[in-house]
Amino acid sequence: MACITNNVCLDVCLKITITPGSGIDAVVDCGGECGTSPTIIINPSGSIVITLPLVACFSIGLND
Repeated sequence: MACITNNVCLDVCLKITITPGSGIDAVVDCGGECGTSPTIIINPSGSIVITLPLVACFSIGLND
């Protein structure tokens, strides 16, 4: 007999920072400070910060 749990979901926030000359940095945050809409911010330094609120869902199955 197997124990199965479906649709375990977490709210996560993907923050991508693009800095000219320095590359790209991506961070996943579970703190809930992301909001509900994607945002793009262009800083005076030329860096671009893209924030994407996402929901990550998965299922768990345990076998005997």
